[in-house]
Amino acid sequence: MIPRTLLAQLPIPPPGPQAIHGNVPLAAGYLKLFAQGLGLPAAEAVEILPPAEANELGDEGLAEAIVDRAPDLVGFTCYLWNIDRSLWVAQRVKERRPETRVLLGGPEITADNGWVLVHPAVDFAAVGEGEQTFAELLAALTVEGEPGGEIAGLWSRRRPQTPRFRRPLANLDAVSSPYLAGILDAADEQMLMLETVRGCAFRCKFCYYPKSYDALYFVSREKTEANLRHAAARGAREVVLLDPTLNQRRDFADFLRLLAAGNPDRQFAYFGELRAEGINAETARLLRAANFAEVEIGLQSLDPHAQALMDRRVHLRAFERGARAMLDAGIEVRVDLILGLPGDTVDSFRRNVEYLAGSKLFTHAQVFNLSILPGTAFRQEAAALGLKHQARPPYYVLETPAMTLEDLYRLMEEAQEAFGA
Repeated sequence: MIPRTLLAQLPIPPPGPQAIHGNVPLAAGYLKLFAQGLGLPAAEAVEILPPAEANELGDEGLAEAIVDRAPDLVGFTCYLWNIDRSLWVAQRVKERRPETRVLLGGPEITADNGWVLVHPAVDFAAVGEGEQTFAELLAALTVEGEPGGEIAGLWSRRRPQTPRFRRPLANLDAVSSPYLAGILDAADEQMLMLETVRGCAFRCKFCYYPKSYDALYFVSREKTEANLRHAAARGAREVVLLDPTLNQRRDFADFLRLLAAGNPDRQFAYFGELRAEGINAETARLLRAANFAEVEIGLQSLDPHAQALMDRRVHLRAFERGARAMLDAGIEVRVDLILGLPGDTVDSFRRNVEYLAGSKLFTHAQVFNLSILPGTAFRQEAAALGLKHQARPPYYVLETPAMTLEDLYRLMEEAQEAFGA
């Protein structure tokens, strides 16, 4: 029997009554595209819940929309901002249609985030990169009705042990791009989400990104160019580059020239995250020529002990040179600081804020509470580092050896005042 599959991605909750934008179900598009590429009959029975429904319906409405489609399998892409809501909706679906099986995937699904897997609504969970795991699950459900053997990367209610590690896709062209296959359309929100590399050369302990990758895996130049042609043809106004550190690639300058060539009329603006330390006047000029309107860079902390503990060194002169070069080129620069890092004290965090506020090396400044995210080195080392944190999303640090909860509240207020938030 070919299973009817519905994939859903619930949005980031808005701060107010405004309309939701930017909830692009890219991961679901990858899953469907990869299964299609393998020629699986079940791939044609994969439906993606339209973002308009995911964004506009309330919880009961979402459950009803899913049940009305009578799927055999419903999959949720889970992030810290939607995992609780996704589980609630999944539970309501199971109550109304017990035969529907629930699959979870996304960054929230890790071996060290067991509270998710014990939820009674969960039948399957893809741990790590999901395309191959999803395709093998679809094949097993089609042939057997239930996976008879172990599938790498797949946790199941019947096999509740940690699954074997799933090796990443060696060729990212196999999933680039759902837009080119007609699964997603950049015209929907005049935006295209573009991933050109998976993996990260940096091993920052607060980040979950390195957990599944031991190397860098690239999309080909030809596929990248085809995605940009689609963005132009469909009237996109923005291309968001999802690469974790845009300038980690050795061919960064050539890559920027490719992006510029794909945007000759500057129809759309690019956005990406990068390391300021790797930017000079020439690469800043290339960023602007491609039409990067804004970039995001991380300062995080200036304290040497905090830098050592998070395994992220900041070369301050190089950081200043890169940030200044981008500002001089007319690019908006969003700089991040993290509050609650191990190694930072009340005084050192204040110095971080004072330095950044006085440097004028930003257009926008963001201060984040440290989250002890599942799958990160900090999650594994939290007890040893003396970090007390929330057990559930957003996993904020509540206390460090040098900061109490009252300190964290007060310092965030001070930072918001300093940056006019």
